[in-house]
Amino acid sequence: MKNPNKIERKISSYSVILCCVLALYVFIIVMLFIWTALSSVKSDFDSYGFSLPKDGVHFENFITVWQKIGVPVGGKKVGLGSMIINTLGYVGVNSLIQAIVPCLVAYAVVKFPCFYSKLLNTIVIVTMILPIVGAYPSEIQMLNYLNMYDTICGTWLMKFNFLGMYFLVYMAMIKGISKEYWEAAYIDGAGQFTVFLKVIFPLIRNTVSLVLLIRFIEFWNDYQAPLLYIPSYPTLAYGIYDLNTRFDESSTTSIRMAGSIMFAAPIIVLFVIFKDKIMGNITMGGVKE
Repeated sequence: MKNPNKIERKISSYSVILCCVLALYVFIIVMLFIWTALSSVKSDFDSYGFSLPKDGVHFENFITVWQKIGVPVGGKKVGLGSMIINTLGYVGVNSLIQAIVPCLVAYAVVKFPCFYSKLLNTIVIVTMILPIVGAYPSEIQMLNYLNMYDTICGTWLMKFNFLGMYFLVYMAMIKGISKEYWEAAYIDGAGQFTVFLKVIFPLIRNTVSLVLLIRFIEFWNDYQAPLLYIPSYPTLAYGIYDLNTRFDESSTTSIRMAGSIMFAAPIIVLFVIFKDKIMGNITMGGVKE
């Protein structure tokens, strides 16, 4: 006799295939990371396979990266310190903008359903379908017209939009919140900003934190936008790109791998610190009848 409390689960062939694909993907990523870590502590005369260093561990490769990394700008070399400051200005502010602005617009669209809210929702979907590669020349022309090209503030202006997938994510989260929360706040005399700040935002702050972390990682790894829009203010990603495309004695395979490890380390530490909060279950309470 079967135990009625025991739940039987059928594993479909689709689930097995999906698990195998994901396991293979994780295996490839881990092996690439191991190869990069091993290569970063080898000498120039050692092999770059999965073998351990044969002529000792060379941690001085990281010191060489710290000293040699730099991007020539206008006849001068922008060093590591300046690139860190540029990275904080570019990555930190832009990730915060991209996490907050779509949330505010999604709240307005859900709170005030009308023709314009449907229009904004349609615009987001259309821009996600259409290719955006051709927008680069127009963006550069607009920044030149505003005298904001080659300035970090210009990148802030470009990122000050609500377009993208996360707008739809915020809309779904806000629509799932019971309207009784809003009505109770209005009865207590709260305004629209107070309702969003003290009622809505605490319920979706885990989602906002997740979007903030994802956007931070995206901007941290982005070297193309700084290369196009702020060539005089290179970021760390721009510096690693320059190091990997340089052909001189200071850009050997070991140095490149050491630079990649140093560049990835802050993101790994950030994920380890916030993994329990970000990767945990996002739960939302409800109003009991």
